[in-house]
Amino acid sequence: MINRHKIREEFIEIWTPKPGEKSDDNFKCIPSISEFYSNIDRYNISYLGEEQLKNFTFSLVANLLQEEYFPLIHYSRQYGILHFKKASNPDQEIKQAIGDREGSVKGRLTRHNVGTDYWEKIWCLCMIFRDKKGQMALLEVPKIVHENAYPEPYVEDLAMNSAIRHMQHPDLNDGHAMEALGRAFEVIKNLDKDEDMYYIRREMCLWLDVPLLRVFGAILSKDEAQYNKELEEAINLHKEFYSIFYYYEKEPWEEEPQEWDRPMDENGWIAWRLLAAASIAYDRGLNTTVESEYIPSWLYKAEFDGLPIFFDLEKYG
Repeated sequence: MINRHKIREEFIEIWTPKPGEKSDDNFKCIPSISEFYSNIDRYNISYLGEEQLKNFTFSLVANLLQEEYFPLIHYSRQYGILHFKKASNPDQEIKQAIGDREGSVKGRLTRHNVGTDYWEKIWCLCMIFRDKKGQMALLEVPKIVHENAYPEPYVEDLAMNSAIRHMQHPDLNDGHAMEALGRAFEVIKNLDKDEDMYYIRREMCLWLDVPLLRVFGAILSKDEAQYNKELEEAINLHKEFYSIFYYYEKEPWEEEPQEWDRPMDENGWIAWRLLAAASIAYDRGLNTTVESEYIPSWLYKAEFDGLPIFFDLEKYG
């Protein structure tokens, strides 16, 4: 068992949502508010999605009852899909299920939260839920949407995004996917030769991106032993990366070095991309022997029976 890196308990205690009447506003799912449906276009939908995903992560780490926080991950996925549909279809009417009802918004161009990082989070949720419609909606997001994001994506982010898209694209075969992995490897390898590359970006590429590509490659090769070997190595590197407290090196325009308390960054408490990879492996018949708190098996195996969804996934997505 690969346990999660140390997280300060008082931090978890302070920020974990508390179910119940006294903290209802902090924990309830926004779609339960009827006003949301009539004013959906006024909401920052990507913010709602990220908040629900953050609440889910805190609740999971705090070991709350699954039925109390599980719906959050479902709503987070729906918000994310709607957000990218809006960004990809300017001036068109966009319809998307939120909970057991259908919301309608007008598409508009935006640079906010349309980069590859948020896209990958929603893609991971679609993989976990086996949401084919959601996967297709994300695959239809034009590359230009990511390229116009603020801040602008790095070249390695776009290469990783292409590799991830190829892993589940229904119109492409495993050969195309392997080629996309190879292209991403080449991009990162060339960046590693760049002496001017910001060292934090170098670490993210070598400790997080390259291991994921190797896991994907083993899945495509249908090599169960190699898949588990690469997955274990990837999880260990993920743990090492998020175990380190860092001060950035001071840049010329900065007065002080910038700190990044990685252990307290909730993005590292679950290895979302590796969790999605384990979901793909599971569906392809590969047995995951690696056990880790970073990739809860009940999520990548979609063991959701008995957990509250409140509506029909097949109908509402």
